[in-house]
Amino acid sequence: MDQKSLIASLSIPCPECGYLLHTEDAVRKHIQSELEKSSKDLQVKMQTQEKLFKEKQAELDKQKADIDSLVEKQLKAKLQLVQQTASKEAKEKISLELEDLKNQINEKQEALQKAQASELELRKAAREVQEKEKNLELEVQRRVQDQVDSEKQAMHESMGQEFQLKLLEKEKQIRDMQVKLEEAKRASLQGSQQNQGEAVEDDIESQLKARYPTDTFDPVPKGAEGADLVHSVRNSSGQVVGTTVIELKNTRTFPGDCIQKLARDQRVLGADAAILITKTLPKDAPPISIIDGVFVVSLSLAVPFISIIRKSIEELSYARATTQGQDEKMKLIYSYLTGPAFKQKITSIVNAFETLMEQHEGEKKYFKKMWASREKMLEQVIDSATGMYGDIEGIAGRILPEVKALALPEVKEVETVLIDGRGDQ
Repeated sequence: MDQKSLIASLSIPCPECGYLLHTEDAVRKHIQSELEKSSKDLQVKMQTQEKLFKEKQAELDKQKADIDSLVEKQLKAKLQLVQQTASKEAKEKISLELEDLKNQINEKQEALQKAQASELELRKAAREVQEKEKNLELEVQRRVQDQVDSEKQAMHESMGQEFQLKLLEKEKQIRDMQVKLEEAKRASLQGSQQNQGEAVEDDIESQLKARYPTDTFDPVPKGAEGADLVHSVRNSSGQVVGTTVIELKNTRTFPGDCIQKLARDQRVLGADAAILITKTLPKDAPPISIIDGVFVVSLSLAVPFISIIRKSIEELSYARATTQGQDEKMKLIYSYLTGPAFKQKITSIVNAFETLMEQHEGEKKYFKKMWASREKMLEQVIDSATGMYGDIEGIAGRILPEVKALALPEVKEVETVLIDGRGDQ
């Protein structure tokens, strides 16, 4: 028997004239109004504290007991009325209907218990996700710190105790480089390939001048032979302690022919280092590499890497001035800074940072997807609970006690909200 037949069967006869008073329309409107408000209120109540949830659970248990008692009383009254006024056939029919009604109530109660159990499980899962999200950033920071500590230990073992303080300074520069990687990325200007390269050169030169105002940066005239930029490193006394020659290429293919030309410029000028800054790296090459004695660096790492080379030149000059007679040791230090070991350390740190960033982005996408799925499941639980309450209220009628958590606002309040919503749009 459907709910419409059940509601019709609960029509009340007038004690004066015997006319049946049908409450179907009133009940339907009441249920529809209750459901609309319940849907909105439940979405807010599901996000409250655990204490409110326990109170709500206790209230639902009490309401369930009240429903059982009230329905039982109504069924007994209905059965008594049928026994007094109906024939044997009507009594049998009503008995079957009553039995079916009891089965429906039992099914609703079982569904309610399952929904409550599902809600508890989802709340537990949501708390676990929130806790894991809080620990995610801490875990990333720990990984970065572990990587830095590992590199620090390796460099300490290779360089010895004498240069530990200088290595600590260099490690800090590497960490600063990780933070400032985004600062080194610049969009290419529209126009010819030459104009784009000049724009990138001007941008990098401006950043270097801002960082090191005492240094000199002598550009080669546009279109002339030679490196794009000659960087003269000055110490705190204003003395030139070293130079680097820098070539910038903003091409779609790797400019391999620039390697020999830049190495020749280094020899002619007597520079301490030659750096090729290029938008396109050789195939399968890391962001930082050494080819025929020339540093080949990705465009995005230009400023941080030049800063490291500058610091190295400054430290070498200081070491020469304070450790005269130790030329052999200085050669070893310089060989280390320009050799594959130093390149491997820098490349390892950069690769570890990029890997951590990729893992972080992947985990963030995974949790967003999982949260969306669980939010949909929570909405299904809310809809099921709302529908269940409406079904039971349709059976019990207005005698069903009101559940505050499922209560709807007055009609005037709903109209005000709808009007305000349209105004906001």
